[in-house]
Amino acid sequence: MLPEKESEDVGRKGKKVDSKVVDDNNAKQEYNMEELLEMFCSGKSWTPWTQQEDEMLTALVTQLGSRDWQEIAKRLSATTGIERLSKSCRQRWIDQLDPKLNHRPFTLGESE
Repeated sequence: MLPEKESEDVGRKGKKVDSKVVDDNNAKQEYNMEELLEMFCSGKSWTPWTQQEDEMLTALVTQLGSRDWQEIAKRLSATTGIERLSKSCRQRWIDQLDPKLNHRPFTLGESE
């Protein structure tokens, strides 16, 4: 557990920041700073995505759409037992799983 802060920090646009990361777009996403620090500083390596997670993520995006990543991450974590952040789910979908992606190698014309 981290020691208590003596004073509040002031974030980028002059907003007071205490134990939460505040999104400038007024999103409802809040994280406890202690939990984030423990997660990033725990020395644990990241867990690779499994085939089961990929299938579940694809099913959830098909069902819920590709907008509510917090809900998708919550349901995915509850189903698989592996904690995934909404940003990780979104990134996995956009970079790897979206069926609109072209995974073929570059053609000769594209590589020049």
